[in-house]
Amino acid sequence: MARLELLLLDNDDEHVVIANALVAALGAGAVALRRGEIAAIPDDAVPIVFAAELPAYLAALPADRRAKLIERTLVLNAYRDEVLGLLETHGFGGAIECEDPAGWADYGTMFVRKAALSPRKGEAVSGAGRESARYVLWTIRDRTAVERTCSLAKLVDSYGAEAWRFSNRDDRLLVTSGDARAHGLPAISVSVNIGRVAMAPTRFPTPTGYLQLYQAFGSGLWFSVEHDPDGGTIVDAAGRKLVGEHVPPILGELEHVMLAGGSRTAVACVTGPANSVASGMKCYLRVPHRTGDLLVTFATAARSREPSCAYVLAVPELKVLADSLTIVDDQA
Repeated sequence: MARLELLLLDNDDEHVVIANALVAALGAGAVALRRGEIAAIPDDAVPIVFAAELPAYLAALPADRRAKLIERTLVLNAYRDEVLGLLETHGFGGAIECEDPAGWADYGTMFVRKAALSPRKGEAVSGAGRESARYVLWTIRDRTAVERTCSLAKLVDSYGAEAWRFSNRDDRLLVTSGDARAHGLPAISVSVNIGRVAMAPTRFPTPTGYLQLYQAFGSGLWFSVEHDPDGGTIVDAAGRKLVGEHVPPILGELEHVMLAGGSRTAVACVTGPANSVASGMKCYLRVPHRTGDLLVTFATAARSREPSCAYVLAVPELKVLADSLTIVDDQA
């Protein structure tokens, strides 16, 4: 399990008091203080660094572990009007505000990386200055309690584990040919890297589906691989999936996309009303095999009304999925 380490690099008196208060709130088993020796930060540590000490911290990070450490580093007490820009620029794990030592015991919020959160764990706090492309203000509420019960210290501890997992994200979601056959599907192996996207994974979500991934927080991110034996063109397949849309979808031109080891014919569409949070963009691709094609779907929230698979697959999480997708036809 990940362990929080609050770094003290300049022995500032206020920093020491805040750090000691966090240790008192969570206990020495959950958090430790580190004075310097940045290169010796252990692999199970989630560093917490005061924003004022970031230049020294970044300069001392070991090159061979720099990327992973930055991705799980939590920044403490950055200026409110700069925090989202700071996170986006450096790719830190998140940010905490606690200028009062007693604040660790109060109900809290913190900025977190959207892709690092376990789906449906906690909730986003909406509003101006509380969200950027990759980060969002976040909290955990106990809906059964009258009082808000999740202290800032416990919130940080909970998210620390998510940030650590995100920085060690090499897990793959695998459906074997045997699994597929047991579910009445063609014996095809499907594998994709899910560790770097933290989208909710489901194997065999529908009678025709091999796998599906979804991410919350209004991103609209969606990925699925399913059996599509009905034939026709990719436009025909997209049309079948779009039946029932209340707003007529905007269909794009045919495109060619490299996926699963080959060039695939693809088509994009925009769904939902313009200027609405319900507006999305989907990219459909076909991967042929002997018993009927596989239909692969990528989707994201749409900030453009021009359908484009290139637009969809430029989303970092979806690009990881597209680049890592492996499909092997194991039919005898």
